[in-house]
Amino acid sequence: MRHDLSSSFNKPEFQELLTKYEEMKQNHTHVYLETNELTQLAEYYAYQGNIRLSEEVIDYGLKLHPENMDILIYKCNNLVAQGKTDEALFLLDSIPDQNDREVRLTYANICIERKDIEEAERTFRQIAEEENDITTFLDIADIYMDTNLGKQAYRWLQKAYSQAPDDIEVLESMADYYYSFQSMEQAIVFYNKLLDENPYNIDYWIELTRCYLQTGEVELGMEAVEFALAIDDQNLTCIEMKGYCFQLLGDSESACECYHRVENALTCKSRIQQVLLNCYFLDKKYQEALVYCNKLLKGGELEEFEKAAIYHKQAVCHLCEEQYQKCKEDIRKGFACDKEYADLYVIQGELFVAEDKMIEAESSFERAKAFSMEKTETILDIAFAYMRYEHFEQALDILLQMEKDYPEEIKLCYCYMAFCYHRLKDEKQMFKYIVRSCVYHPAALTNPKLIEYNTKEEDRQFLILSREIMEQIKNGDLDPAPYL
Repeated sequence: MRHDLSSSFNKPEFQELLTKYEEMKQNHTHVYLETNELTQLAEYYAYQGNIRLSEEVIDYGLKLHPENMDILIYKCNNLVAQGKTDEALFLLDSIPDQNDREVRLTYANICIERKDIEEAERTFRQIAEEENDITTFLDIADIYMDTNLGKQAYRWLQKAYSQAPDDIEVLESMADYYYSFQSMEQAIVFYNKLLDENPYNIDYWIELTRCYLQTGEVELGMEAVEFALAIDDQNLTCIEMKGYCFQLLGDSESACECYHRVENALTCKSRIQQVLLNCYFLDKKYQEALVYCNKLLKGGELEEFEKAAIYHKQAVCHLCEEQYQKCKEDIRKGFACDKEYADLYVIQGELFVAEDKMIEAESSFERAKAFSMEKTETILDIAFAYMRYEHFEQALDILLQMEKDYPEEIKLCYCYMAFCYHRLKDEKQMFKYIVRSCVYHPAALTNPKLIEYNTKEEDRQFLILSREIMEQIKNGDLDPAPYL
């Protein structure tokens, strides 16, 4: 299976290996590591999203084992993942045994990266004809899955499945395929088949939990992870997943208890500390969030763009605590890490709004939109910034422009437009947008981001009116057509 990496990385033996390697780096010493240990470490850093450290491990491995096939192949695949296909091919050509199975599979992978699917398929067929076993079919399918070519992967999976429909590895690959290509219902079917064969396999329960979380069946996900914990109550992946289930169910306190257990057990803590930061941040526990911002920034394990994201969250916390000078300092440090980080411009704009510097705020918001990769999210964040300081006219201007530019996405935001009209005492437009929200996205009328503004009696009346309109539409007493 390809989705159980976090489980293997959380095992005590790997944590010991990681500690050994980290201490070696810190002390500037050299230790001997086996090739499988080196590839495990490289996979760990790649899983963490840190390609630089992954490459560092492999390069260290090549010093210890300069002609080892596994490390050379791993180096090739790392280069392919970065789009450096010429370098990968050059390195691959330097391997003496060009007929080795792994060399040929890697060559086909390079061909796929170069969009030469025909040459890749020719190589795969040649290998399959020579070996004609399900392991080869599954390896080929795996390469296609890694490159998001589902149609080609499925064809090779079917070859394996038709030969051995009850084989564990085939069932694992089928489950993995459906999980990878978002057919969660089918993935659930196959993980249940696997559990019928081996009900004490904790990785199957972990994957089943992930499937249920993908389909939004959080209670079933909690049940599955509880079964996993019954097998091993110290499994850190399971403890973290249980925390995530709690978080989805709205119990952030229990979620953080689980995350803290994981944090205390891990050697490399940055990833789980980011999880804790996000949990506290979303729960608006700003003092706790600031503690984790500080831990992460002091940890020295973050790339510059990651630091910018942490400084952004720190700035938000300080702004919400009305510590404007600290907020300004966070923004300055964030820009030093990434001057094109859109969210920093949003919070800078909101700080200007808080200080009633509206011209400067508008300038920051324009820069945020210019640098944003997710335009609609940024526009909505800007509207919220205006709403938080009761500048409803400016917020409405932003949302009306969004309605012109993004007519589909705005349907999720009709409730905010209705609320702005409510605050601006335009009852006709308010009614129209409440009706639209009831039709296109009724759940938005109970969104916490909307409710947080409802502190006045007149705002409570807005919610009551929204519910009345929704009931009238459901009962057929109000025709929404004229308002759409």
